[in-house]
Amino acid sequence: MKSKIIIFLVILNLLLIVALVFATNASQTEVYTFSGINNYIEVVNGSIVRNENFEQVRCGYFRYINEVPDDTYKYTTKLYFMDGDKQVVLYKTETTHNPIYSARVTAEEVTEDLNTNCYYSSYGKVARKLKDISRIDLISKLYLELVFTTTEEKEITQRLKMDVVPVEN
Repeated sequence: MKSKIIIFLVILNLLLIVALVFATNASQTEVYTFSGINNYIEVVNGSIVRNENFEQVRCGYFRYINEVPDDTYKYTTKLYFMDGDKQVVLYKTETTHNPIYSARVTAEEVTEDLNTNCYYSSYGKVARKLKDISRIDLISKLYLELVFTTTEEKEITQRLKMDVVPVEN
């Protein structure tokens, strides 16, 4: 009977240790939501999750709400944080149409592209991009940028500063 009690207490202690480890890791996990809107771009329900071993950014729902500049054949999308005067790029893509054909970039294409692909994730301690971004910079320096290139090689940049809000545990 005494051995059963000891085994029970050992198992109970192990369960408590595991629960404590999970509780500690959960309390060190930071969660943020972000959104923003201007005359060109709308983003809602974006999210950032990070802890010492993992980070993930999802752009949420994106909508391009203006007309794409005339004769645009290429656009670049970038989601980034400012770290001093340096951009920490989390997501970047470039889409190009052949400029000699009549197919041009549309607002629907830009919207669909970002809703489908705007995502960043990293595991481990080495390759993470957000590990050195302070909480203040995380909240105040997140941007989404679209750069349209016309057939005359004119670049038109549209930038949206995100409103980032910490989610309290």
